[in-house]
Amino acid sequence: MVFGFMHPINKFIAAAPNTVFMQELKAAVATIKPGNLIARVTDDTKTTLATIGTNVPLGIAGYEQSFLGSTSHTSQRPATLLTAYATNAHVPVLAGTNFAGCLKLSPGFVVTKGDRLASFTDGNVVPYIPMMGGFAIRVPFAKSTSEVDTGIELPQYTIVTEAFLEVTTKVTAATVDAGLLSTEASGDADGFIDAISAATVGIIMPTLSGAAVTNLTVGELLATDMTGSTASAAADPATWALKIAHVCDGTATTISYTTSDHAAIGNIVLVIQAKGMIDVGAAEETLASSSSVQDVMARISI
Repeated sequence: MVFGFMHPINKFIAAAPNTVFMQELKAAVATIKPGNLIARVTDDTKTTLATIGTNVPLGIAGYEQSFLGSTSHTSQRPATLLTAYATNAHVPVLAGTNFAGCLKLSPGFVVTKGDRLASFTDGNVVPYIPMMGGFAIRVPFAKSTSEVDTGIELPQYTIVTEAFLEVTTKVTAATVDAGLLSTEASGDADGFIDAISAATVGIIMPTLSGAAVTNLTVGELLATDMTGSTASAAADPATWALKIAHVCDGTATTISYTTSDHAAIGNIVLVIQAKGMIDVGAAEETLASSSSVQDVMARISI
């Protein structure tokens, strides 16, 4: 027999073999939905949506537990799992390990069963790859000679430390740019990756030295170009990229990409760090990307 976790009907918890730690706080905003990650505000009695760079998650907004403290609080429960708690309504805050429920997947991300999930923005989660120096997030790319707005926004104070390609379908002459949407103030469409080759399947790291600045494929948001007066020999590089980190300013926020006119496919991988970015569990289902928030079944640990 084969079985897995099923989306619960009109409840948040799908499975909990042990007691789940619960407390009850008031909603400081009218945007908290069951399954959102939530954080404290200026006092310990109220809560808001958790967003990396700003706050640290306390737990997850529950639903069927909203009788805690007094049965009268059940009337403050939203009508459905897709409805937000009203401002000052009592919100059950769930925490602990070894329970399952539906978290909220941020728009624009693909998730595969088994992916680790991390806190991200507006109470939502993202799949990530554990890497030295931060959390690596994947942004899918496909051929597009016009700049693509991925819909994925990096919150203010998110720190981007590295960018590279993960190519699954190669094309010899293909190149990829990635950065922040150029139509946003201070946006830079090739600020993370500048014409990096997609000619090989696998991990493609940016070029950090070469005979000229045009040979460097790391974007200007992640490196400062340095040029020598002359190369000491024909094989020696005359230009170098001094790596730096990019701190998101809250204005240019949307990840974008552009490709050459070639059908290469893969992922742009960004390594990021931020206050409040923590592992919260593992995905228990596979979902294609969507422009909207999706429920994702997860084994939760927070």
